[in-house]
Order: sequence, then C-alpha cells, then structure tokens
Amino acid sequence: MNLRSRLVNATERAVLFQIFKDVQNDPEKYDNAVEAICESIDYFGKFLTDSEYLTQIKPILDTQCPTKSIICFSKCLTKVSTDINTTTFRDVITMLDWLKYVVEKSLTSAICSSLKVKETDVSAVQLYREFASACSNIPEKVSNCCAKALSGEHVKYINTVKWIFKMNLVQGIQKAMLLAHDDIVTAAPFTSFYGSGGPYMKTVAEIISSGRNIDITNKDGLLVQMIEWIGSLNNFDSQWRRMMFLIFQEPTYQGIQVHESLLTTLFLISKSDQILKRCIEATDLTGTLKRVVMVKLPFQRVLKRKTIEILINFVYRTKEQFAIQLLETSVKIWSDLNYAKSAPESQERHIVRMILYLVHLFRTCSSIDWESLFLNSMDGVHCRMSMLPMYVQSGIFVNQALCKQATKHRSKTHGSDEQPPETLEENKFVSSEVGKIWFEEMTSILEHGFNSSTVKDSERVRETANEITKDDSGEEFEETNAQRLQNNKDSAAITSKNNLRLDSDDDEDFPDYQVNESEKIFKNLEIGEEPKNKVTPPAYIADAFEMLLEKEKYEVFEAAFFNITNLINRRPIGFPQIAEKLFIRILHLQNNFGTPKFKETVDEIAVACITQRPEIVPSVVRLIIAPGQGFSIKQRLLHYIHNAADGMGALDKKLEECVMAQQLRIGGPTLSIILHRTINTDYDDEDEDPHRLLVPEWRRMVDARIAANTRRIGTTREPPRAGVVNRLAQAAKYMFYPLLVLPRGENASLLGKDSDLLASLIMVASMVYVRCGVCPQIHRMSSELISYATPHRFSENAKLRTACIIAHLNVTTLLPGDLMDELFDVPALIGWFDWANSVLVNASSSQLEKDMTRQFGHSVTKHLQRYHPAVLQHQDV
Repeated sequence: MNLRSRLVNATERAVLFQIFKDVQNDPEKYDNAVEAICESIDYFGKFLTDSEYLTQIKPILDTQCPTKSIICFSKCLTKVSTDINTTTFRDVITMLDWLKYVVEKSLTSAICSSLKVKETDVSAVQLYREFASACSNIPEKVSNCCAKALSGEHVKYINTVKWIFKMNLVQGIQKAMLLAHDDIVTAAPFTSFYGSGGPYMKTVAEIISSGRNIDITNKDGLLVQMIEWIGSLNNFDSQWRRMMFLIFQEPTYQGIQVHESLLTTLFLISKSDQILKRCIEATDLTGTLKRVVMVKLPFQRVLKRKTIEILINFVYRTKEQFAIQLLETSVKIWSDLNYAKSAPESQERHIVRMILYLVHLFRTCSSIDWESLFLNSMDGVHCRMSMLPMYVQSGIFVNQALCKQATKHRSKTHGSDEQPPETLEENKFVSSEVGKIWFEEMTSILEHGFNSSTVKDSERVRETANEITKDDSGEEFEETNAQRLQNNKDSAAITSKNNLRLDSDDDEDFPDYQVNESEKIFKNLEIGEEPKNKVTPPAYIADAFEMLLEKEKYEVFEAAFFNITNLINRRPIGFPQIAEKLFIRILHLQNNFGTPKFKETVDEIAVACITQRPEIVPSVVRLIIAPGQGFSIKQRLLHYIHNAADGMGALDKKLEECVMAQQLRIGGPTLSIILHRTINTDYDDEDEDPHRLLVPEWRRMVDARIAANTRRIGTTREPPRAGVVNRLAQAAKYMFYPLLVLPRGENASLLGKDSDLLASLIMVASMVYVRCGVCPQIHRMSSELISYATPHRFSENAKLRTACIIAHLNVTTLLPGDLMDELFDVPALIGWFDWANSVLVNASSSQLEKDMTRQFGHSVTKHLQRYHPAVLQHQDV
C-alpha cells in the first residue's frame, strides 16, 4: 500500500503518528511524501491539532528533497485553491505554512544545487525543469488561495508568504550566479558553455526567463531586479559575460517565443547602454536577437526616447551595416501611403525620432545612398500634405534633413559648389506652441542626439497641446458674402445707371438687375469658422464603422459619428459581427476635429452597443479587470453596463401606454395601481395610506358605486396582463454573471489594492439584478449574488462592505416572501440579522453603511415576523 492510501485509510491518531515516523526514518523509500501528505490532508487533518501540524510534519520536510518539495507544493496549491475542492482554509493555511518553512530554509540551496547538474543526466535535467516552472508559478498560485480566506488577516498572511518566496527566489538566483562565476573562474578548461567544465546555468536562465514578470515590488519585476543587480556588480569580467550569454542569448526549452519576450523586456527596462552591454554583448545579429532589434522593437512598439537611443546604439555598436539597414527600412515604411494614413500620432513621433537619430549617427557616413533615401522620402511628404499639421511638419522636416545629407554627399562626390543649409528652416506649421516644441525636439535630435538637456519632453508636447486654443484665425477680419454684397449695392446701381446706354447694341435698354430677397439671406459665420460641407449620413453600419477612421475631412467623420447610434438601435444586418470591434473603437476614439458633445455621443454609442448586443459584456468585463487599465476607464466601462441595464430593464413609454389601455379594456387593474400596491405594502389599514387620502371622498364614493353596478365576465379569474418582455432578464447570462469575477489568480488584486473595483462590480451587479425584476432566473441570480458578496462582508474596505450590504438589501427587497423563504433557510436569515446588528454597533462603520444596514435589518425583520414569528422571540429585535 502506498503512502497516500495509508494516510487516507488512517482512522486513529496512533496509526497516523506511526506513518509519520516511518516516513521520517526512511526518506528514500518515501521520496514523494510531501505530495502524498498535501493530497490527503483533508482526510487525516481532523486527527491533528494545530501544534501537531508543525511538530509532526516539519521533521518530515527536513528529510525530503527541497527541490521535489517545491514542485509538490506547486501542484497541490492548484488543487486546494479551487472551489470544487473540499479542503478547508485551515488546511490551506497549513500548507502555506509548510511552503514558507521550506522556502526560508532550502529554496536558496535548491537553486544553487542546480549548478551541479550534468546535462547527460536526463532525470536530473527534467527535475530541475519542473523546479524552474514551479518557481515561476508559485506566486500566482499562492495568490489564488486568497479566494478561501475568511478575513483580512488571512489575506495579509498569504501576501506575507508570497513576499517571502519572492525575496528568497531573488536571493537564490543572485547567490547561484555568484557561485557559478567562481566555478567558471576555477574550471579548467572551460571548453563549452554547457560542458562538464563549467556550471549548469539552464535552470537559472529558465527561472529568469519564465518568471521575468513576477512582481517583486510594487513597481519592479524579477527581471528589473536582476538587471539592477547586474549593473551594480564590480569587476565585470569575461566570466560574467559568459554567464550573461548563457542567460539571455541562449534559448531555453520553453521555446523561441519566451526567449523573444525576454529580450524584448530586457531592452524596454534597460536604463543605459552600459547595463545593456553587460547583459548582451554580440558581434553579429542573428536569429531571435535580430528579429527583436530589427523588427519587433522598432516597428511593432512605440518606444521612449531613451529606449530608442539604447536600441539604435546597440545595433550601431554591434554591426554598422544593420544600423544602415534599419535606417533604410524606417524611411521606406515612413514613406508608405498606407502607413501614413493609419499611423497614430505617437507612432509617427516614434519613427521620426528613429530616422533623425540614425541620420545623426551617420551624418558623416559616405557609404549610404542619401539621394535614394531623399527621393523615397518625397512620397512620404506628398501623402502627408493633406493630413494634420503635426504629420505635415514631420514630413517636411525629415525631407529637409535627408535633402541636406544628400546635398552634402553630392558636393563631396561630384565636386559641386552647392552647399546644404546650415540649419533647417521652420515651416508654416511651427506657428503654434506645440509645433515649436516638436520642431525644437526634432532639431535637437538631428544635431545633438538624445541629449536630455536639449530635447523637449514629449509629455510637455501633449500637455501644451491641451492648453492651446484652436482659434488661430488672427485679427484680420474678412467680409462675408452678404456684407460684401451690401457694401457694393449702391456703387453697382450708380455704375449701371451711368453706363446704361453703353450696354445696349440694339437700341434696347437692359433692365436693372434685381437681387431676390432669398439670395440676400446669409448666415454670418464666426471669425475663423468655415462653412460646413454636408455629407449624406451612412445607411449601413459597416460604412459608418469605416468612416470613424476618417482623419482629414471632419464632415465625413461627424456624419457617421452622430448617426451611428440610430443605426445601432435599428439592429442592422452585420452589427453582431462588428459590435465588439465597434465598442473598442469608440472607447479609444480621439476628438481630432474638436467635435461638439463628443464625450456624450461616445457614451451613447457605447451604451447602445451593449444594449443591442449584450453578448459583448463578457469582453467588456475582461477589459475592466485587465491589468494596466486606469481606474477612471474601469469606472467608465461599468457606467456603460449600468446604463445599458437601465435601458434594457425599463418599460418603453409606448409599450406602457399600450399595456394600460389593454388592461382598462379588459377591466383589470391598471399598471399604476399594480405599482402602487407593490410599493406601498406597509399600510395594513387602507385609510392610513397617504396616497389614498389624496383622492377626494366624493370620487371614492362614485368609484365604489360604479364598481358595484358594473358586470364583468370572468371576474373570479386573475385579469390577463399584456405581455411585456424584460430584455435584461433574458440577457442575464451576459449582463449579470460576467460581473461576478472570481478574485483569484490574475484577479487576486481585487482583494487588495483593487478592492474599490470589486465594490463597484458588486454594486453594478446588484443594480442589474434589480433591473431584471422577478423573472424565471431569479432563483439562481439571487443565490449567486449572495454567494459572491458574502465573503467580503467583513472587508477592511468600507466601500466593499457597503456594496455587500446593498446586494443583500436588493435581494431581500426584490424577492417575494415565499420565494425568499424557499431559497434561504432560517439560520441564514438569523445570520443576516446578527450581521446587521454587528454593523450598527460597530464604531468604525460609516453613516452610509449604517443607513443601508437599517433598511436591510428592517426587511429581514419583517420577513421573520411574517414567516417565522417564533424565531424572533429568541432574538434581540
């Protein structure tokens, strides 16, 4: 019988202690003891006290291989953190305590022991591959355990375990690299990087490569920490360079894509040429490194100025011919018509900075065909002349810079007397402050490179652009057509009278020209205002979708922009296929033309997309919880979902009139009476109802007499109601359930720094729940909402606690009494009652929290009084 079977079948403490003693005495036989103990902890855990968990298990951990223990903990943490697993939080916290013990004692030594592995030992190589994968996955799996936490203290302890693991991981990698450096120095001879003469560095390289994005601190990841440590090393000799080659330039078993991501991240986080030179020192560009520095970084990313300088300097330092190729490719792409039309402003600035810095580096190089580059750039200038001023300004400047180089090269090769201009002249698009700053930056890059003392910050360009007004018409006043016609009216009449006889060649006088009154009516335009060109609004959603990309003609853009909401509300053919793309495009749409009521219209379009296509809400929720999104954008997206739910759950005005008319014809109660009886349920006596007191006495008497003398057919049956479909209830699986995001894994931050976002999610989910009304799905929706909000009732965040109270209040208010009694048993209701009392007596509770709790407690009390009056005799009501 294996160890796990023995642990599962153990029914007495003595048998269990004997098993632990056998494992401790013969660790080689039970080399998988950690995995067996973790998998069967929910079976034998009931026989051990909290202190025995430590006294009985920790001696076993000391006898086991720490490398295998780390791998086993990584596997078992995945199982115990899921909801379907019956493991209690006591078992989870115990397992985390064991992990913490092993990490503090043996993680550093386990990483260092990987240096002694021989590549010919297949089993050892496979073991340490699994170990590297476990080290990169454990922080995320520890975060998943927060889903089973019962209080804020538990979450803090889980974060402490994760922090201890990260710190020991960094220390272990650094110590292993120091030991490897000493081994390389003493190894003789060191014939190959992975040979028997030197240490085995693949495990360290795999940990750094796969765990490069592990957050060590709030700002820096694992790779950033390692780069800073490498940059601080003294006596960086050839042995260190060999190790850097093994870590950064040799691909691991994880594949080329991971290696490519590692190199890309390395360039993006490098702060200087010296640090990058320590990490990557190459004599040629081949394979993955060539693709990263020649394609991915320069043409698939928008880089900061410092990163552009580091990248180009690296290519220039490695091989000058590749830098020339990079310049030619940049000019070719920049001159392409399709690129010019689709490139945003940030991408345009990025590629212009690259071209100008490359021209700065090669300003004295004669091996470049400057004339060919100049001729290619002419296409880029022509295609930018009808675009925004920044594009025109960049095109003219790049063309002038290449023209200067071509002229200088031509004068040297052909002996021409033509001299290039010493400085580039400002063009007419430099009149604005933004244009001046951009011109100064381009001039500085071309003349001095990326010198921080001379280059203007691009952030300053964006800030200044928002401050500058768009009215640049000047003080000169132009007469409109109507004014010009009025001023010339008298002179034209006098001239016609004086020359009347000269205008006739057949002895007949021409009559005076009379201007019609309709032609005298003109609209006086404001100073600087241009007459608007009318464009027919698009009739198809696909055409409107494409017209939103218009960057030159504002009338085309506005024709689609202001008409697309009407198109969406008609549910056109083809809209389901492009709804999600349209939502994303609208979300990131920029007001390039200064369109009035731009933000309000964007909000209307986004809400219409969700209303007519609720299937996109799961994608919107994924966008909300995605890392890197600003809190304002997340709140904006939640606002869209909330407004769409209001529109889908509300009754249409025309439909409401139709329903009321039908109910009046069939003699049933009107909609207003139904709502009145539903809302005002606190008055047992009809005369005490304040709404009834507003009706005059004579009107009530007349209504009573008419009702007594009116014959109705089928009065014993409930009057039929006109069918009103709640679209929100039908779309609950798209509008409600995706909002219940499980705070685990990548979303574990919802329990910490993003707890405000979790509160907003619960609030919006409860509002959607209320808008769905009493529908067939109300059973499951009520249970899901309560289950989702219950674990956060005692959170440290006041907003999150208030959101949980509101969710419970909405459920108790919306659910009919008999249905609520069926879904929630008496112990659950008593628990709610006690929770409400604890909130009211808590001094740290906010006033809003107490107000909502009073309403919630009143609702629970009324339900107990009606359905379980005996329970209240034992409660302090």
